[in-house]
Amino acid sequence: PALSVERDAANARVTEILSSCESTQQSLSSNVDESKKETARLIAEKRDAIESLSAERDAANDRVAELLSRCERTEQALSSLTSNVEESKREIARLLEEKK
Repeated sequence: PALSVERDAANARVTEILSSCESTQQSLSSNVDESKKETARLIAEKRDAIESLSAERDAANDRVAELLSRCERTEQALSSLTSNVEESKREIARLLEEKK
């Protein structure tokens, strides 16, 4: 009879431990699922931010390329104007010389 009581108490304790383990396992499983969802959300959020920043970078690069092209055209026009001014100065000097 005493062994039976001890056995019953041990079985009750084992059942209690198993129940606690199952509860812990369910809690851990739930936490893992929640962590996976949160990780997926964060990854999607970061991916969207990267895509947005990449689009902004590409737009900025296009604008820089456009400005560089305009600068080159402006430099060419300025060079041409400078050349025309020098040619005009020579022509004026020649005409003044002829007038003397």
